Amino acid sequence: MSVHTKFDHPANKGCLATAPAVQRFASIFPRALRKREMHDQRAGGDLSHIRHDLSPQNYRVIGDEDWIDVLIAEIAAAKRNNHINEIAAREAKGRWKEAEDLRRRGPVDPWKFTAEGPLREGILTVNKLWFGGTGPQEWDPDRVSQFVDRGVEFLQTNFPDGQLREVTVHVDEEAVHLHFAVAVWNEKVSQNRGRQRLLQPSFNPLLADYEHAQDLVGEAFLDMGIHRGERRAAAARAAKAAGLAGPSPRQHVPPSGWRQEQRRKALADRDQIREKTRAEAAQVRADAELTAKATVKKSRKRAIREAREKREQADQVMLEAQIALKRGHLAAAFRRVHIKSLAEKTAELERRRSQQAARIREMEARALALHQQNMQAEARAEAARQAQAAAEDARIAAEQRAKEAARVAEAHAARAAEALARVDAVRDGLVALSEGVKARALHEGDADDLERLAEPVRAAYPEIAPAVAAAHTLVETINSVHNDTAAVARSTLAERAEAMAEIEQAQAALAEKQAEVQRKWAAADRLLQLLQPLIERMNSWLRRAELSAGLADEGENVLRDAREVMATSKPELDGSGPEV
Repeated sequence: MSVHTKFDHPANKGCLATAPAVQRFASIFPRALRKREMHDQRAGGDLSHIRHDLSPQNYRVIGDEDWIDVLIAEIAAAKRNNHINEIAAREAKGRWKEAEDLRRRGPVDPWKFTAEGPLREGILTVNKLWFGGTGPQEWDPDRVSQFVDRGVEFLQTNFPDGQLREVTVHVDEEAVHLHFAVAVWNEKVSQNRGRQRLLQPSFNPLLADYEHAQDLVGEAFLDMGIHRGERRAAAARAAKAAGLAGPSPRQHVPPSGWRQEQRRKALADRDQIREKTRAEAAQVRADAELTAKATVKKSRKRAIREAREKREQADQVMLEAQIALKRGHLAAAFRRVHIKSLAEKTAELERRRSQQAARIREMEARALALHQQNMQAEARAEAARQAQAAAEDARIAAEQRAKEAARVAEAHAARAAEALARVDAVRDGLVALSEGVKARALHEGDADDLERLAEPVRAAYPEIAPAVAAAHTLVETINSVHNDTAAVARSTLAERAEAMAEIEQAQAALAEKQAEVQRKWAAADRLLQLLQPLIERMNSWLRRAELSAGLADEGENVLRDAREVMATSKPELDGSGPEV
């Protein structure tokens, strides 16, 4: 049965192209068939969702009027015959005591023990929108006819040999649906019990496996756009096998239970509304009592005051009447009193009109003031929004400037680090050069060592390459002097035996050569003394923490001084040696 809310005037939304088939089974005992038949005939049960004006259009497709009586008679016959056959089988095996016990026990129900019942009732339907809407006035007659014919054919095919006992088509609810009842008999033969005819629903494949039943009903209606429902059981098994959390199991709620829950919620809402209404009514009553008391009190005071004023006016009128009566002017007195009363009433009306006009002007002034305040508030809000937008733009611009400043600072830091590295290399090279020169540890091959020591300096700071080249030339000159001295020594030793006659001349030449060497060494010492302050100046310059724009100019001055020193201090070698 449908679980949708009933609509008195449903709107036609058109037919669904596809929808899942709805097929459900429920177990039932034979004793409950009469109750089921009573509800099927709309004579009892939950009928709140039934349109009784359409109930006469319900019709039975399969099954006679006495199908329940026939089925109960079959159950009784099977119960009796099963008992007889079981006794006969025990006697045939010579189990007389067991046969006697069976006679005393009597016949038993022809089905295995079950808590739900050996029979099956079912329902076959589809979403009401597949038919076209709610109720026959919205349904497509062709779709209704196709669904009923296909449903009856499906049930007859899958419940053969008299298993399908009854099929009824209901059209008095929101969707067309088929109710049916199934009784599945199965005969078993054994030596211990003989031939037994039992009600066994699992003997039918559809009732043995409800998932298989859903597959079959989906295949039967597939060409009509009605397909199988969601495979939640298969998905749950697959998730469990994979160690994952499967879909939450659905709890079937029968339409009667759903309607009962809806009624319960409606009653709960009604009670809440009643309690709320009672509380509001009590509050209103209390407020009304307070207002009434205040009104009565004010009315009493006003009535007393008006009565006193009227009495005073009446006394005045009587007094004036008496006076006028004495004077013979009673009519004129009453006329004057009337005119005075009218004048007072006119003045009172004019006063009230003036008060109302004043209140109207006051309300207009207040409305104008409120309008002006509203305009001012809107202007302030607009100014605040503009200020916020300007602040946001300023914040974005400040962030961009901060990023640019950070990028420039990083570039300056990188260049400073590179310059410091080059300064350190130059400093280390000059220190090594000065120490080598100062130590006078020059010998053959020192030029190569000096070239090696000066290489980092030249690579780190190309501007001092001429100074390094000059120092290298000086070292080569010193090496040349050493080589010449060694050659003289070797020649002297080699020819000593042969030049004894010329020893005086050789000694003179040697003395002259030694004087020349001493002169060259003196020139080298003088160059070292002149170069030492220059080196210290270079070291102090290179150790500066900041490298300003005048760095290149200072370097050129240092190199210029170095060239001048080297030019004035370079030893002059004529290449002459001692005579042999």
